[in-house]
Amino acid sequence: MALIEIKNLTKKFTQKDDEIVALNHINISIEKADIYGIIGMSGAGKSTLVRCLNYLESPTEGDVVIDGKVLGTLNEKELRAQRSEIGMIFQHFNLLMQKSVIDNVCFPLRLKKVSKKEAREKALELLKIVDLESKANAYPSQLSGGQKQRVAIARALASSPKILLCDEATSALDPQTTESILKLLKQINEDMGITIVIITHQMNVVSEICNKVAIIESGNLVENGSVDEIFAHPKSQAAKKLIYGENTGDKYIGSLNDSNTNQMEGISDYYEKDGIDMNIGKKIRIVFSDNSAFEPVIANMIIHFNAPVNILKADTKEVGGKAVGEMILGLPKDKHLQIDMENYLLEHGVKIQEV
Repeated sequence: MALIEIKNLTKKFTQKDDEIVALNHINISIEKADIYGIIGMSGAGKSTLVRCLNYLESPTEGDVVIDGKVLGTLNEKELRAQRSEIGMIFQHFNLLMQKSVIDNVCFPLRLKKVSKKEAREKALELLKIVDLESKANAYPSQLSGGQKQRVAIARALASSPKILLCDEATSALDPQTTESILKLLKQINEDMGITIVIITHQMNVVSEICNKVAIIESGNLVENGSVDEIFAHPKSQAAKKLIYGENTGDKYIGSLNDSNTNQMEGISDYYEKDGIDMNIGKKIRIVFSDNSAFEPVIANMIIHFNAPVNILKADTKEVGGKAVGEMILGLPKDKHLQIDMENYLLEHGVKIQEV
């Protein structure tokens, strides 16, 4: 049985005379120890969904089931007890500015009537985990954004939760700090077995640490599954936009031909001066698997067919802890050549998808 089950969840708001459907019949299953990403653009309904997960918002329809308990059937006392098993970290940290770092971490423990001595001992252990033991007596105003988020993570862990909800937890951080926070979350997941649900609009966050992902658009679940599979073969337009990025294919990077097999580069006027048509017949996205990443598949294909290929985009991303290469290629106009090139790529372990 899944640790978290979201069943046919719908949330509606009434605004003046209008009814707004923020979430529309969402079904998601999250297993114990998953790092599950819920991604969508601003206004997609992600934050509403995370608030429904701990019943800060009550769904209009449907159920949230955590560890076999249907949250909608619990009384207030039972719901409070259930929420104590769900930690939460936010985009803007939500620290108590007048309290020291250690007192911020102690705060949820003191609310549970844990003794001051025991609370401080546990808080120090948690600050050591997030590498902030030396800042125990500092105040939030003396910390960087990344350090504040580490305090927030330690505080969220204080009640020994089974689940950690992260609502845009890295959106206010620079890329380097974001990477360090994601590594910390992954380490917490591995060491403590805590199930982590990450709400974000950043595909790089999902691809770096999540093993599964759900894509939300306008309140609807448009795609979900393993990060590897969705990254390699996105089906919905929302997933393609998040993975490919906007304006994919509008920017020309370069070309490959048989004169240069070692580097993915080329100058368009090289072809133009020889009278070669630079117009693109078909655009495809390719993803390099473990095997294909170690051989110059594209360069070998150029040599094999003696025909240029336009590189419209090239990138390397970390997906599920592995470096994965992707490219958007512009194939020649000849349809038979397009088919032959696609078959060649498939035979050499490269995943392809028409853009």
